[in-house]
Amino acid sequence: DNTERDLSDLLKRPDSILESGVSELATSFIETSGNPSDLVVYLSDSYTGASEQIRYMQDLFNEFCEDDTEALIQDTMSRMVLDKYDNVCIEQSFNKNSKQLLQNTLGLIESPYWRNIIYQLSVKYPTSSFLNILIKAISEKGLTHEIQHLPATSTYANVQLKVIIDQLNKIIRTDDSGVEKLLPDLVETASLQPHSYLIAQSMIKSLSNEKGGYSLRKIYKGLEQGVRAASNRAEFVVLLRNLLNNPPPTVGNVINRSPPTPGDVVALHKVYSGPDAPSPIYLRDPELLHYLMTTIFVPNTKAAQLKEDLRAKYLYLIAFAASVKENEDKTLDTSKLNETFSILKKLEAAISKKGSFGTELNNVISEVVDYIHVPAASMALIFWCRYLLLETSYYEKYFKMHESSLPLLLLEEIAFQHPLQHQHLFSLFADNLLLQNRSLSPDTLMTIRRLILDRMLYLVQLGYVIPILNFVEKHSKRLSDGSHLSYFVRKILEMTEGPYSTEYYELLLKLIEVAQAVLLSGTETKSLTKKFLGDAPDSIEGSQSQKRLRSLQGYFS
Repeated sequence: DNTERDLSDLLKRPDSILESGVSELATSFIETSGNPSDLVVYLSDSYTGASEQIRYMQDLFNEFCEDDTEALIQDTMSRMVLDKYDNVCIEQSFNKNSKQLLQNTLGLIESPYWRNIIYQLSVKYPTSSFLNILIKAISEKGLTHEIQHLPATSTYANVQLKVIIDQLNKIIRTDDSGVEKLLPDLVETASLQPHSYLIAQSMIKSLSNEKGGYSLRKIYKGLEQGVRAASNRAEFVVLLRNLLNNPPPTVGNVINRSPPTPGDVVALHKVYSGPDAPSPIYLRDPELLHYLMTTIFVPNTKAAQLKEDLRAKYLYLIAFAASVKENEDKTLDTSKLNETFSILKKLEAAISKKGSFGTELNNVISEVVDYIHVPAASMALIFWCRYLLLETSYYEKYFKMHESSLPLLLLEEIAFQHPLQHQHLFSLFADNLLLQNRSLSPDTLMTIRRLILDRMLYLVQLGYVIPILNFVEKHSKRLSDGSHLSYFVRKILEMTEGPYSTEYYELLLKLIEVAQAVLLSGTETKSLTKKFLGDAPDSIEGSQSQKRLRSLQGYFS
């Protein structure tokens, strides 16, 4: 009958004996009155031996070739699958018999090789129901880190939620350098769909309202800026910000406009100087604060045109944002507002003096050093010093190789008093270290770079480590000129000892590899390096790092 004939046709297919459901197929054939001897004939005649031939050819090839044939075959096979995959046909088969198709393919997700092919197909066919089911199954196995950027993850709310929770857990448990490294992943995930961004920001907003969660607002703003830059959803980003934060209309209008106008500042001042001032949280928008700071503390033509009473309004808003605390009952603690406002006015008056970037520089710095205990004032001085060091002729006219640099000493004192400003100081030092100034003599330029490296090393002593090591590793070739790199590595080796974190150790290995010739030439540096290489953490990861370690151990033995 037709059933027996259909089963016979299936058994006659090439290599049917190797198919996963052949046992059930053979049983069905016998149960429909099929002849057992016919079954044997069908299975034996249909066997082509192709798989054994391929295996034999691979073994034969391995005898005469040192190349990794398995990788070559896998690469060829993956290209064939990606090229021959018929999404329309697969979707039709899936709609007819999803159970059978999934039964034959779910086992593939156990293999990293096949998962990678599934991911590539998912990117190519993001609406495929079959592939989306496989992606969901991969998520249920806890492999969310592999699928976090696939469009398919936004198809299922629970999968999207798992991915975002996993990413946020990693970000919450890390430091500033980790946040900087992990945030782009979260941005990419949140950019997949509008609801992806909604889920991420809603979770961050909720967590930031918990006790100890205030620092997450920085991630909230970083995600907002990243998604706005990576997608065409600027209006949606602004709309969601207003819905989640619910700022007063005047405040919301100013924050949404970039940059604000002097009229906006007047409107904000009126709101925040009144008896029912809103939460200072709205003033702590990074873009708004950057505008207020640069307008007052970075010399420019616009600031010079502002009248004194308007400049005072800028300073008041900075002081309010920096010093006013919101209590749990939503009342405001303004006890430090007047002091902060007063110091900011004195600071602004000091740096606005004639000759503050020239003949009066030393006197100005001697005066403003008394104000740096106030965080808002120290932050303002970082803006001012950035302009002084990078935008004026300070190094050409006033820097002396054999005298201490007062601006750098001022920044060093800020680093000691304000750990939360280390990131801004590092950014300033990094820009100074990469400074290209052809009017300076080579000796002067080398001295400046050595002084900047010393400030970076001081930040390392204060606990700001990984971002600086990442920066030096990125520019290691450039810093190897003039022995700056070997100097930096030697100082790092002198100030630290094991046990070391894996990330720290692997970064320093890369620096030692570049500077090894200079390090080996000195008895002290050779001994320090040899000791460091002998204290490798057990968790050192990756064949490349292990290979680098063995090579250096042999070099310094």
